[in-house]
Amino acid sequence: MAQAADAVIIGRVQAKVSTTNEGALSGDAHAGLPISVYSVAVEKALMGDPGKQIAVTRIDTGQATTDAVTPFKAGQSAILFLRRVQGNTYSVVGLDQGIFDASTTDAWRSRGSAIGEQTTDAITAAAK
Repeated sequence: MAQAADAVIIGRVQAKVSTTNEGALSGDAHAGLPISVYSVAVEKALMGDPGKQIAVTRIDTGQATTDAVTPFKAGQSAILFLRRVQGNTYSVVGLDQGIFDASTTDAWRSRGSAIGEQTTDAITAAAK
């Protein structure tokens, strides 16, 4: 995932700020999957330099049902593997596999089933 990422961050989801579609981000307002746009505060950049405040897109699960994508929740902390869409807007690499949620231990848990729990150090090393 790190090879496909422009940035890897520890971030806190602030809010869902809008819904649109993929085409609107590339200039064709009528094309692509419906997406939600979330405001995310960057607490620490593990790779890249995304800035302190970014927008992160996810497939809008209210309009397109898929078990490969789960929505963000305001206030949640996560490690995100991100690909730049444009400006300070990013999408998650690998759908849910590119999201590691905080757990009750020192490890982070990937939402994708193929990757087990990882420490911050292990994720940072993989991102370099």
